[in-house]
Amino acid sequence: MSKYLWALSLALVVPGCKSADKPNDAAPTKSAFAVPAGREVQFKGYKGLELRGTFLPAKVGAKSAAVLLLPGSGPSDRDGNQTGLTIDILKQIAERLSEEGVASLRFDKRAVPTVYGKSYPKDLAGLGDFFSWEAFVQDAEAAFDCMKSQAEVDGARTGVLGHSEGGVIAIGMSKKSQPKGLILVSTPARNMGDLILEQLSQGMPSKTTPPDQLKDFFEKAFSVYSALAEPA
Repeated sequence: MSKYLWALSLALVVPGCKSADKPNDAAPTKSAFAVPAGREVQFKGYKGLELRGTFLPAKVGAKSAAVLLLPGSGPSDRDGNQTGLTIDILKQIAERLSEEGVASLRFDKRAVPTVYGKSYPKDLAGLGDFFSWEAFVQDAEAAFDCMKSQAEVDGARTGVLGHSEGGVIAIGMSKKSQPKGLILVSTPARNMGDLILEQLSQGMPSKTTPPDQLKDFFEKAFSVYSALAEPA
């Protein structure tokens, strides 16, 4: 794991992130390592939404490299969990990174209703903006700035690890945030429209849905994708 340390670096320490008054209330995960305690942080994302996350310092005394952890699609929380799917994968990665001398920051995506549901717009246009691609990218940029502002972080050694959709977001934020390293885990390497249509097809109950209904659904889905893909 330590071989990645040389790839994770960048300068600038950007303010705008604060530690929350209450401790991190995420459920503990069993670990083979005695890692430092994480702390709750808050920072403002796209259009001022107050985002919540956990900063976990490295198990070293001096300033260390740090990695922002971005989950895949869906309403994933800071630990990589969703309703009905508790795997704590991001928390486990954070703990292992800490053991290897790398700090990390992970946060609850704005799509987590149990955390941000009260902030969701009531109108369709507002919802579209709230969950826009730009919103998720800017949230990640703000999280990256927050991570760099932590006292335990060497601002010259910071990077981003993104899983699946999180890898695409990591690429999108890299132009502005300029991380020294990107770690892309199961990140799509093909047209997103084709991938979305494929995922939709896998999610449809083909054995119980009439063929004409399936055909109509995918024709409409493809027309929507085609309209969105056309340049303005």
